[in-house]
Amino acid sequence: MAAPPSATLPPCQKGLEAFEVSQRTKLGRKPGRGSHQIEKVYGILDEGLTCTVSYLTPDGELRALPQLFGRDGDWLYLHGSSSAGMFKGLRKEAKGDKKKQELKFHAVVTVALVDGLVLARSLMHHSINYRSVVLFADTAHVLHSDEEKCRGLRAITENTVKGRWNDARQPSKEELTATGVMKIRISECSAKFRTGPPGDDKKDMSLSYWAGVVPIQTVYGEPVPDKECQKKRIPVPDYLLKQNDMISDRNLLDWVRSLIEGPDILVSLLVLIFGVIIGLQISV
Repeated sequence: MAAPPSATLPPCQKGLEAFEVSQRTKLGRKPGRGSHQIEKVYGILDEGLTCTVSYLTPDGELRALPQLFGRDGDWLYLHGSSSAGMFKGLRKEAKGDKKKQELKFHAVVTVALVDGLVLARSLMHHSINYRSVVLFADTAHVLHSDEEKCRGLRAITENTVKGRWNDARQPSKEELTATGVMKIRISECSAKFRTGPPGDDKKDMSLSYWAGVVPIQTVYGEPVPDKECQKKRIPVPDYLLKQNDMISDRNLLDWVRSLIEGPDILVSLLVLIFGVIIGLQISV
């Protein structure tokens, strides 16, 4: 299958606000919960820690792997052992041409963030509040130079722990040789999401079952130093201590956004105003 025309040039470099819609990314069920906006897609990718890479091997077998990943501009970076099956398959596609970078790689990459459990009065309407991205690819670029590999590994490292790349020993020549790094063009993709309370049927509203949303947040625990750090009294880096602050800021923005995007905007705005008033009174 040939790569779609939209994959020939990164969307941001074309000055677009949204990805081109293909047959594979056309929103079907509940299109109002989806988006092709670049900012929306990248926001979800940048908050995600892991992705699932589903791909076809050169022999036609379907594989799925959980992976750390990173984004740099319009590229999604993945890595693994050079001897791992995914990279062995890419070498097989290269057919001995070690300089060939763009190789056939039919894959779907998914990232999902769960923001809350949505409990309705009926089991039928139970759901979750979530944000997700689905990215389709027909080719991948395998990186060969140390400089290219380090750029990809930096993107993955910084997406996992922001600030860590410059606070650890850089990869050696031997380590880079043992590590495979690839990048996939972010061009054929879409986002799906759900926010707000449950959507019970009117006939069920009189039932006395509890209904609402149970928020789910990512919270980092207190860093635990190893024995050598304890012995040398090496302090915990500031960027680790600030992890929860960054998460809290994002959660606050997501909460405000969910209120605005909820089914009853008037009630949501009243709740928001009431919360601000209470916060001001507490601060005084």
